[in-house]
Amino acid sequence: MAFKLEVIYKMPVQKLFKDLYKQCDKEIRTRRAGNPGIYSRSLYRNGTDKLKESEFCSYDEFLKSHIPNEIELGLITKHIIGLNNSVTAYKEAVN
Repeated sequence: MAFKLEVIYKMPVQKLFKDLYKQCDKEIRTRRAGNPGIYSRSLYRNGTDKLKESEFCSYDEFLKSHIPNEIELGLITKHIIGLNNSVTAYKEAVN
């Protein structure tokens, strides 16, 4: 059922059900902290692996689905600039 929702809405389930996802994530993290032997760390990917495999961008999907109007283009542009500023700030902090 989850995959069907992703296909219909062209968005990952964790984005469709943000609150439920956060609740489940918190519950699992709590259980993992209390029972570290139950959860193998090898099952969890690091940040680099996550980025390589999850290049989902709702704005990209939105642009692929129809021709945006001026307001939509403005919001997308603002998002792109925000991402660029975040990357720039991070690079400056690291150096």
